[in-house]
Amino acid sequence: MNNPYLDIFLNKSLGQNPVDILDILGKDGDKSNLESYFNLFNYRLILTRKYAWAIPDAVSIQLIKEFSPLIEIGAGIGYWANLVSESGGDILAFDNEESYETLRISGDLEKISQQTNVKLDLSHRWFEVKVGGVEQVKLNPDRTLFLCWPPFKDEMALQCVKNYTGKYFIFVGEDASASNNHSFDEYIQNHFKKIIDHPIPTYEGISDSLNVFERL
Repeated sequence: MNNPYLDIFLNKSLGQNPVDILDILGKDGDKSNLESYFNLFNYRLILTRKYAWAIPDAVSIQLIKEFSPLIEIGAGIGYWANLVSESGGDILAFDNEESYETLRISGDLEKISQQTNVKLDLSHRWFEVKVGGVEQVKLNPDRTLFLCWPPFKDEMALQCVKNYTGKYFIFVGEDASASNNHSFDEYIQNHFKKIIDHPIPTYEGISDSLNVFERL
């Protein structure tokens, strides 16, 4: 499986942050250390724009594929969907136009791109991501719902699972305080049980995992 995001992550050892920001602040903000910290932060930031918020490994892609056919809402530029499809999975990917706008490069990100030598192509999509959102869940009731890092403190994830009638649900992200919200977390606990919890590669300080839930 061709997975350039994982290759970069492993080659650059991005799972371990060699600079402790709290230690820096405790030393009156040593400029050289602070610069190292922000260089690493910016490198990670540009990678999330180029690939995805979460880093897939081979096991996670194979797990997702087993629940085909699938529908992903909030698919971004389709990195995860592309790997699932290349692995033989049947997946439809959707995101809304507003989310596409957030992927456009700003002046700061353009500067970061130059500093990190990570090139961004705003027209590039890893997969065919169609314009659509929560409404697509009801329109595709035969497909397993897949969400990967839904918008921070947003109702999108909650509305997706409320409109979903399938048996299994796949989620990649952190807990309710991070990549989703408490209402979503409460709804999942009341309507599903976790049957798979697979840790995926994560940046330092992040606690991503792939969870598969079965409806109660």
